[in-house]
Amino acid sequence: MNSDQLRALPPQSARGDFYVEAGCCTGCGVPQAAAPDLVGWTDEGYVKCSWKKQPETPEELERAFAIFDGQELGCHRYGGHDPKIQLRIGSGDCDFRDAWRTADGLPIEPVESKAPDFWTESTFWERIRARFTKR
Repeated sequence: MNSDQLRALPPQSARGDFYVEAGCCTGCGVPQAAAPDLVGWTDEGYVKCSWKKQPETPEELERAFAIFDGQELGCHRYGGHDPKIQLRIGSGDCDFRDAWRTADGLPIEPVESKAPDFWTESTFWERIRARFTKR
């Protein structure tokens, strides 16, 4: 999938560097819980989220980071070139890798962002197992 396909934005989506990958949203509600002022639902007849507003203040940027920290599938992406934002989000959710270049422009190995402990695979499966086992 090329970057134009990734950024096939619904008409009501706020244009900017933060976006939802086309066809990825599962309607989990995590983004709306983390930043209801920034992310909402589309009106396309099925559950799908979109950015209502691009973050402009440091507080809004922190709420945007909370979306990236809590998402499970990587549907929310950053398509900008700000190295500080790229480093905070992690290379897996960024379209560009400006933050992972030397002063000479040579690529360096990025460090992937770590999922919060509550999203790790082992605790996920423990929660599922606990839900279906009798106590």
